[in-house]
Amino acid sequence: MTRCAVRLSVRSYGARTRPACNSERIPGPTTEQQAIVDAVPGGSKLKFKVSAGAGKISPRVTPVTEIQSCLPQSVQKTRVIPWEGNHWSDKALTQSRGGRHIPFDAVALLLAVNRKVHRAYNRTRDSNFSLDGLTGFDLCGKTVAVVGTGKIGCVFAKIMLGSGCEVIGFDPYPSAEFQALGLRYAKMDEIGEKAEIISLHCPLTPETYHIINAKTLERAKGGAILTNTSRGGLVDTEAVIEALKSGLLGGLGIDVYEQEADLFFRDLSSEIITDDVFQRLVSFPNVIVTGHQAYLTREALTTICETTLKSITAFEKNQVLENEVKVR
Repeated sequence: MTRCAVRLSVRSYGARTRPACNSERIPGPTTEQQAIVDAVPGGSKLKFKVSAGAGKISPRVTPVTEIQSCLPQSVQKTRVIPWEGNHWSDKALTQSRGGRHIPFDAVALLLAVNRKVHRAYNRTRDSNFSLDGLTGFDLCGKTVAVVGTGKIGCVFAKIMLGSGCEVIGFDPYPSAEFQALGLRYAKMDEIGEKAEIISLHCPLTPETYHIINAKTLERAKGGAILTNTSRGGLVDTEAVIEALKSGLLGGLGIDVYEQEADLFFRDLSSEIITDDVFQRLVSFPNVIVTGHQAYLTREALTTICETTLKSITAFEKNQVLENEVKVR
């Protein structure tokens, strides 16, 4: 039996990838771990790089076909070892993480934008305890649209239900879990017209690229709040800026940005940011941007490593992959 070294790298910086529709830097966990896995026939050496949010483990974070080509002929299979994702693309992807902590980050952004927590925080640090301009609205009774109803979207929906909201969903692949909650699906037109809150929990695909755009925002209920903890490319940022200026959007809370590759996961506090679109976006008082940290909990980092090692081991032993992506 030939030994095959499989290196698992979890680095303190993001791994740059190029999705079909945009370029985003995907965050990596903040610790370094390695694992040596034996006995892949053919003596091939594969380097696996873990990227939080990349939706798979792969040599150099490459497409499925390229992963296959890296394997020796004797073990080439249509099997990708994933650890996170959305029901929209493959519901198995979220079994290892995401469903627990990312939805709560979306809720945190929603509440902070709605109740002006960021503005109040800055004021009180300057001993300004005025309440002017800090009025929000009750979540109870509001309509919340969940775009992408995989494990992450379903947990977010449950939190909103617990807040007394009416929840509707949009997903081309209906979730039995979502429907078991007594919730219904709606068309994008209806979501725009009815929802006071829109939360994005779908992957970035050619079909979902700029799913929030000028046309969808034109139909938005005035003053709606939009949150995005999934992928920056889901949102046409310039269209969102125009909607914020006109009042069609009442607030925005995002943990991702379409051109984040040149910004996120580094300290730019002493540098001039030349991205004019981003600078315009963060100038709005009703916008909160965080640096792709929705996944970042101690428990998540532990689970990422555990699930990754389990998947690689199962692959090496030619066992069933619990989180296998089915290539269509």
